[in-house]
Amino acid sequence: MRTPSPIHRHIIRSIVAAWVWLTVLYVIDIIDGIFLIGDSTGRVSGDAATEQLIVDSVAVYIAQMYTGYMVLAMFAVFIVHFAQKLWFPVAPNHRRFWRFHVTFAACVSAWGTFRQILVKPTIHDWMGVETLQMLHDGVPLWGVDLGGALMAAVSLWVAYRRWDKFIKSLWMKSVLSLGLGLMITYGLLSNPSPKSAQANQGPNVIIIGVDALRPAHLSLNGYERSVSPNIDAFMSESAVFSQAFTPIARTYPSWTSILTGMWPSSHGIRDNLPTADRLIPPQQTLAQTLQGLGYHSHFVTDDSRFSYMVPEVGFDAIFQPEVNIQNFAISMTEPRFRAFHSWMHNPIGFALVPTIRHNQAFGKSYDPSLFADAAVDQLAEASLQDQFFYALHSCVLHAPGDRNYPYSMKFGMQGYEGPNRFRYSRSGTAMLKESIDENTSAEQLAEQDLRIYDSGLSMADELVGKLMKELKSSGLWDNSLVILVSDHGENMWSEDLPYRYKGPNHGFHPYGEGQHHVALAIHFPDGQYAGEVVDSPVRLIDISPTISDYLELDWNGPFDGRSVMPLLNGKQEVEPRLVYIETGLSEPKYWQKKHKRYPFKRISDRYAIDFQTGRVHIKEKFLPYLIAAKDRSLQVGRWKLVWRPLKDGADVELYDRIADPENRNNIYHEHKVIAAKLGLRLKPFLLKDGVDMVLFDVWSRIDLESDEPDWWD
Repeated sequence: MRTPSPIHRHIIRSIVAAWVWLTVLYVIDIIDGIFLIGDSTGRVSGDAATEQLIVDSVAVYIAQMYTGYMVLAMFAVFIVHFAQKLWFPVAPNHRRFWRFHVTFAACVSAWGTFRQILVKPTIHDWMGVETLQMLHDGVPLWGVDLGGALMAAVSLWVAYRRWDKFIKSLWMKSVLSLGLGLMITYGLLSNPSPKSAQANQGPNVIIIGVDALRPAHLSLNGYERSVSPNIDAFMSESAVFSQAFTPIARTYPSWTSILTGMWPSSHGIRDNLPTADRLIPPQQTLAQTLQGLGYHSHFVTDDSRFSYMVPEVGFDAIFQPEVNIQNFAISMTEPRFRAFHSWMHNPIGFALVPTIRHNQAFGKSYDPSLFADAAVDQLAEASLQDQFFYALHSCVLHAPGDRNYPYSMKFGMQGYEGPNRFRYSRSGTAMLKESIDENTSAEQLAEQDLRIYDSGLSMADELVGKLMKELKSSGLWDNSLVILVSDHGENMWSEDLPYRYKGPNHGFHPYGEGQHHVALAIHFPDGQYAGEVVDSPVRLIDISPTISDYLELDWNGPFDGRSVMPLLNGKQEVEPRLVYIETGLSEPKYWQKKHKRYPFKRISDRYAIDFQTGRVHIKEKFLPYLIAAKDRSLQVGRWKLVWRPLKDGADVELYDRIADPENRNNIYHEHKVIAAKLGLRLKPFLLKDGVDMVLFDVWSRIDLESDEPDWWD
């Protein structure tokens, strides 16, 4: 048997050393991650078969991650090998070899960990908020980088002095080899620049959706912080609808209303994660219509846990995180694979672990700039067609709101010492009404939540800026109908709310403007209507009819909504458009006393897993209880009627939206005529869901005895 030569033995030992190094890092991460994964899987487990499916999917994820660490070890072999050659003019003995490798691994790991604490602090929440905040805010990132550079320079100098003068040239060759290896490694572990879009025949239809965007946080509406310069610029070149509303503050039913022009009660999707037979609405969608007219349709999103698209909805190309139980379960409590998240968010890492590809659900490691580049790249792909429909949905504003550098340093967050330093608070009303501790009050928590929200809005704004730049540089801006919209807003804390509060939320209750008031602006291809502001109420169900009307498509619905083109052309409508709103799946922690409740408490009682696809969906048997417990509201003009199902009967309330936007003061008994007329407009929605009340007859008598009111008076 042939004995390996010294150089071969040297390389083999380097491979073993790199493998041991990365395995140790992996083991540290997995020991930490086992507890997190166990917690998350326990929350979605149900029967034995479901639990086994979850265990299997988690095992696959763990194995995929280990493969990623071994790929990193392959790169580390060459780097460490050439670094070692700088130190030893001749092959070192066994003791020196391992002493060097242990020292090298310890120094690089310590420096990398310390740097990651500053760049991705939410991955290191094991340290505790106080320690993490102290390090993150007290140590400048440039200082850590400078320290690393000085450490490398000193190491090179010490290594240089170990060589005799006559073989310094060999040392320089080793330096060049190391530099070349680092450049190759950097190139392979980097993300390629997005392709450039190109002008096409058009007209194109582009919808840019920003999840949970509150119009009140835009400079256009007088917000005190400048958090969204690109969105503001978009709106200045578009027609803006200042009073736009969603029919439900949940993503998938809201998007389905956008694509069909129908209320949720009409298209049948009443919350996120419908069963497979309800996933595709019975009505024709905008995507299907345009697809039938020869458009290439493209959908892009960075979160597919609760809302995702399938080709049958009408999309030729879908770019989204994998839709499966692995994504759903692990994202609940993201394990901290620190080395992977530092180096492998690139095509190699995404190929090895597809679940983490541009996945906002993994907020601790998510990089919004990479998703923005991917969105531009997908736009470029779509632009290769003569006409295209491009729909994008960004979720960076969605809870839990993990904020990494530089977004963790924006808007005065540096130095804040509360428990919600890097993510939204999830504190309940009772806790918020009192001081959390002697140093942090409810107001301070709420202010920090707003800073976190605004930093997320700045992420979304950068995405919009990149898309706008690409549209303008390519010429697509001039032949595309571009719509900026939010599927819903977000409720934030304030004093004396009429509902139980538990952190920033949406879709759980009918109160306030924050979650239902949405952003809506339309840029027309020829720049027509730029700068116009429409103050009349409109709905997301009006978007598809508007697109059909403007492009003169051979598509007449049926629509519950109607085109906004008459409003843009100055035509006054006899009565403001009614705004119907319903809640989604809710929880007792958001309900007031005596609210109708579900007979199921555990998540596993409400959701099931499709064993063929691995997708999570609402159980069919739970759906009637979901619908029966929905709160509803109906708005016309300044008035808002709220209907809440109780264990016995229902409660009806009336609010003045203009004077009382948080809906604190119920004025039902002072304005029974207004309430009756709104109630009769709400009646068809309730009857469709099987709700009949004696109160309908009371409202009918009042209606017959009174004139139509001025809805803005």
